[in-house]
Order: sequence, then C-alpha cells, then structure tokens
Amino acid sequence: MVNHDKYLLKDPSADGIKTGYTVPAGHCFVGSCTRNGFRVITVVMKSEHWQLDHQALLHWAFGNFSVKDRVTAGQLVAQVAVSGGVKDKVTGVLGADASVVLQKGASVDTVRTFEPVSQLVAPVEKGQRLGDYVIRDSDGYTQRVPVVAQEAIPANNFVALKRSSPRGSFEIIGATLILSVFLMRGKSRRIVKPYGRPRTRSF
Repeated sequence: MVNHDKYLLKDPSADGIKTGYTVPAGHCFVGSCTRNGFRVITVVMKSEHWQLDHQALLHWAFGNFSVKDRVTAGQLVAQVAVSGGVKDKVTGVLGADASVVLQKGASVDTVRTFEPVSQLVAPVEKGQRLGDYVIRDSDGYTQRVPVVAQEAIPANNFVALKRSSPRGSFEIIGATLILSVFLMRGKSRRIVKPYGRPRTRSF
C-alpha cells in the first residue's frame, strides 16, 4: 500500500494518516504524530498549505500539553475478594498502560477509583478481568483501564461440594450413615456360626 503523505518522510515522529483532495473540499489531511509519550491527531480541511498547517497544530499541541499521572501495566491496584477459592482474595493489576494529558501548568486533579465485577467466584484464571480502574479528571474526561488477576485461584473443592446442594452438610451426614449400615451388615455376615446342628425338641 502506497501512502501519499509526504510529511512521513520529514518527521520521524509522524505515523500517519491520510491525504485527500476534491475540488469542493480542496487539500485535506488527517495526520498523526507521537511524541513524549502521547499522540496528537490533526485534521486540516481546505488548506492551501496543509503541511504548514499540520506543523502549526503539532507545535501548539506538543508545546502546551504534557503527560501526567502515568500508570503502567502490571501495577498493583487492588485486592479483590474471591468466593469459594483456596484463597479469599486475589491481587488485581493493571492490564494496560494509561496516562492523562494535561495543559502545562494546569492544576487539574484526577480521581482514581476501582470498580470491581459484581461477584467473583473461584476458580479465577490468571489474567481474568476483575474490574476497571477508572481515571477521571475535573474536566470530566474518563479513562477505563482493565484490571486483571495477577495469579490463578483454584476452587476449594470441599466448599464447592457443600454449595452444590442446599442441604449441604446434611447430605454428607446421611451418606456417612448409609455407608456405616452397609459396613455393619457386611460384618454380621462374616460371623461364624457354632459347630453342630441345632437341637430340636419333640412333643
């Protein structure tokens, strides 16, 4: 595929995107550049000098904004309760990188919260989604980053057996009694009878 974006040859940070031209719309361009850990996408329409306009937008964006509150994949963010597992909690880590791009010098506070799934029941697989890590700034911009399990949590088989029936322990007790009856019957059959024939009485 041939890209006619000549700006790609002029800027090593450029990574797209598309040129376009029609008679009514004139020269149009959608460009993308990644610098300093974040990407800027520009849109230029009906421009006589689309490359200069694109450069001006990039200069303004990268000159006035920077990355703040960066978080990285694998970062520990929560301990999530697990029901029916060999452990009652699983460690939750970020499944992807995330950051907030703010205007330089701006004092914009960010709020970070963890929103877990409604209920987590074992077994839990490593990498299983546990919820979302929500990053929200005071302007209302919100990012949701998946939180995944750092380790696997197998199910507790004894707990699972009790949960499989509403009567739980009563069924276990009943099964134990039945087994005891069979064992007693087997033992009684193995008792040796006395030698000799039983005595009879005549009338």
